[in-house]
Amino acid sequence: MRKVGIFFIFLVQIVCFQSAHAQFFFDKVDEDGYFGFEKPVGFYTNPRFNRVEGLFANVGVKFRPESVSGLQFYGDLGLGFWNDSGKRFRYTAGVRKDFFDFKRLTVGAEYFRKLASNDNWLISDVENSLASLFLRNDHKDHFGKQGLRLYVDHKFLEIHTLRFEVARQTYDALERNIDWSLFKGDFSENPKRLDSFVAEGDETNLRFIAALDWRDNPIFPLTGWYLEGIYEHTVGDFDTDGIFFTIKRFQQTFSNHRLFIRGMVGARRGDIGVKSSLQASPDTLFKQYSIDLGGIGSLRGFEDKEFTGNRMVMMNVNYLFGGDILQKIPLQGIPFFGAIWTALSLGVFVDTGWAWTTDDLDDGLFSGFGDLDLQTNVGISLLALEGVLRLDIAKRTDRSHDDIRLTFRLLKTF
Repeated sequence: MRKVGIFFIFLVQIVCFQSAHAQFFFDKVDEDGYFGFEKPVGFYTNPRFNRVEGLFANVGVKFRPESVSGLQFYGDLGLGFWNDSGKRFRYTAGVRKDFFDFKRLTVGAEYFRKLASNDNWLISDVENSLASLFLRNDHKDHFGKQGLRLYVDHKFLEIHTLRFEVARQTYDALERNIDWSLFKGDFSENPKRLDSFVAEGDETNLRFIAALDWRDNPIFPLTGWYLEGIYEHTVGDFDTDGIFFTIKRFQQTFSNHRLFIRGMVGARRGDIGVKSSLQASPDTLFKQYSIDLGGIGSLRGFEDKEFTGNRMVMMNVNYLFGGDILQKIPLQGIPFFGAIWTALSLGVFVDTGWAWTTDDLDDGLFSGFGDLDLQTNVGISLLALEGVLRLDIAKRTDRSHDDIRLTFRLLKTF
């Protein structure tokens, strides 16, 4: 059991690690060193596999001088073996200083050349790498970012976060460079949608972030609220504004049943697409600013990125029965299968939402939400080990002829 526990802790660490900020997502400060769990010198690696780089391998180091409390230097260097020539190397070099013991205040800076995606809120690098390697299904659209980022991060009341970031960064368009995986399938282009592309250019990016966390456990929460708000403003080659809200509710109902609800709202305005000469609405949205919906992590019964635009609303409702249904079926006595059966449980879910483009890209961030064409799917979840592994079986409700869509998740509540 001790080895199993260590394995799951390792999975939690690699799944929760993300290397780039994006819509509905921000880099949370690593708390290990703050609680004294880290050694003065530590090494790490975060390999991945995707349609742009193929295999990416890196090595990194963290250094905490014992003579200065709360100071950390870190950096990593990696190579994407199948990326375009001249775009293969990625790196990060950073420094952070923590102040105070309980009401932590962190000031940090990093210089980076990294692979970025707006889809980090949908799926982790680990899950996406497994899907790409085995199923030839890369759920993320990728682009490059290079620049300098400064941030101030404050953890108040020991659980909530306030954060300010400013970055000067350059966008780099990347092509699909591989079409190989262990099993059948075809990688689509990067980006997936034919009406999107990454617009190269420079910007200064300012972000204000608030995360209020009343969950009983940040990894496997059973009860509590989580609220997150992000405001983003950019100047330079792209003059834009964006605002993104997420609210989650975790509730135990009766017996070992649980109810999980997530609501999300997002909006962008400004220089986020190419406009035609005849109308204000864009012919094409810039990929780094479009908001996509559909598929894994969002509307599970629809195609990946089936809906896109500069506005988005979505709600996911998940009800988990624990072992109250499956365990009443007497299959525990079957040799070998019985041990697996006792670890399984069922859930049901409903997803509804829509992403669309406003008539004028310069409309205010809170306008354009009057007429919604909500799209809905229903489904069943099969969970193993209380959600460590999860299979979602979803069906859209707007038509009857579509195949049922399956998505496999690792350590994801939503």
